[in-house]
Amino acid sequence: RAVSAPVHSPDAAAATRSAGSAAVPPNAPSIQVPGDNRIAVSKKVFGVTCEGKFRANQLAEMPGGVSVINDTFGEVPVVIIVDQANNYAAAFEAMVGDQSLMFSTDGQKIMDATETVWSTKGEGLEGPLAGIQLKPAAYFTTEWGNWSSLHPDTSIYGH
Repeated sequence: RAVSAPVHSPDAAAATRSAGSAAVPPNAPSIQVPGDNRIAVSKKVFGVTCEGKFRANQLAEMPGGVSVINDTFGEVPVVIIVDQANNYAAAFEAMVGDQSLMFSTDGQKIMDATETVWSTKGEGLEGPLAGIQLKPAAYFTTEWGNWSSLHPDTSIYGH
């Protein structure tokens, strides 16, 4: 089941440009880097850029329900929040001040080690960090062929 998520940021175009990538129009033809057959060209990926690093997450491999992926880009911790039932995914820097956060879920609620409950939009709802909004990371959903042509040095989460 594919999750579709546009770039999420107060200024999505600026966030994408600042990460060194360009948004791909939804009807753009797939272009695959020659020899990059790690994923089928038409498979949907959720691509994240942060700290000059690029990583693709295969949407078909993401678990159902509400799930989180804790990842790191350089020195920056990132959380990817996926809500398959609502066809939604987003990525946020998992930092509050100088505190790095590690997230988990019970399939419904998203929590961190401080026992704060978070929304799928990266907002602290209950607990010590209630009212805090996590900083969005630059991301977008596209086909692997588009992502790998824009970011030939990309890694693939879990590979």
